[in-house]
Amino acid sequence: MRKTRRGGIGIVAALVALGLGVAMADTNAPATSRPAPKPGDPAPPLVLRDLPGEFVIISDLCYPGAEDPKKPRSAVVLNFAAIDCVPCKRELPLFLKTAREYKDKGVKFYVVMTDPLSKLEAVKAFAKEHQIDCGVLLDPYKVAHDRLGISGTPALAVLTPDGTLSVMIQGAREDYEKELRQAVEKAVKK
Repeated sequence: MRKTRRGGIGIVAALVALGLGVAMADTNAPATSRPAPKPGDPAPPLVLRDLPGEFVIISDLCYPGAEDPKKPRSAVVLNFAAIDCVPCKRELPLFLKTAREYKDKGVKFYVVMTDPLSKLEAVKAFAKEHQIDCGVLLDPYKVAHDRLGISGTPALAVLTPDGTLSVMIQGAREDYEKELRQAVEKAVKK
């Protein structure tokens, strides 16, 4: 009776594949498996694309350590929204009004759209219809959304110039404009 090695090799190959699958599962763990930062914690690394397709690296805008004169620091305000979110549409004019008021005060404002890429044209139409004149960033896979521990839209994350999460506001608010202004002022003063 002749023994074949194929069975043994097949088992080894299956174990290796299983091991690789487990290793890949670990390295591709969803962002939600990381603990969400709390106000006062360093903001997680965030890289998003804008509507023209350029990368915006948030840590190039707000970062710890000495300020680089070639890359001045800014507080960053991220307003997470979706095209079908009614409270987002209600808060957007107040967000844009505040963004215009702080435009020359070292604060960068972005509307972060969480819609899937299949809705990119609708997102562009939304930005045009609502006259969004600050940056529009795309988070179609909700990576930034998850890294910041955001549970839905609308949501607001405010980062200080040194890259610390200053304020996180989730859900629709009655006093949205007041809370937004307080959050921006808090971030600018840090």
